[in-house]
Amino acid sequence: MSTVRSVIIGIVASVFALAGCGGESTTPQSDSPSGATASPIPADSTGRMQIGPLTPPSFTVSVPVTGLPPHDEYTPTIAVDDVRIEADADTATDRIVYRFTGTGVPFWKVGYVAEAIPYRGGPSLGVTGQAIMQIDIMGTATPNLSSAAAPLAGPEGSRVTHLFLLPDARDVDGTTQSFVGLRTGPRPFEVVAVEDPPQLIIEIR
Repeated sequence: MSTVRSVIIGIVASVFALAGCGGESTTPQSDSPSGATASPIPADSTGRMQIGPLTPPSFTVSVPVTGLPPHDEYTPTIAVDDVRIEADADTATDRIVYRFTGTGVPFWKVGYVAEAIPYRGGPSLGVTGQAIMQIDIMGTATPNLSSAAAPLAGPEGSRVTHLFLLPDARDVDGTTQSFVGLRTGPRPFEVVAVEDPPQLIIEIR
């Protein structure tokens, strides 16, 4: 009788041991979140926009060449006239808006960077936030701006911490360079060119 009892106890113990092993293999790890993936950084965006008429004034060329208008009368005169930050709480959208004066065909490039490095040289800027967006508008000028302007703070409730607007004198056409700090990581964005009034709008969602 004792032999039979020993066998039964041994079988029950084996069953519980197997059940315990099965439970360990199917229990999820609490310190490893399932499906957690890093958000990809949105790709850079580039494009051109036409502002104002581009046909140079007509003039008569005689021999010898005389009476030509000054070069600056018919070259592009596009300039950034105003920059502002808007926050739309209803759509959770932030907008960086550039307004222009003059005529020309500026080329723009928008994307995320690891550091805010000015084209004019010098140390990188201390842009606060979890992400830095760089906005370059080539073929433009920043009137009455000989040095870095004080950073523009984002409005209440905006993802934008600050916007730095920098002059650039590398070439005749010039580049308006901006750095935007975001409180969150890199967010999807869209660039919209508006003809009237001429504006370049970066919408951050």
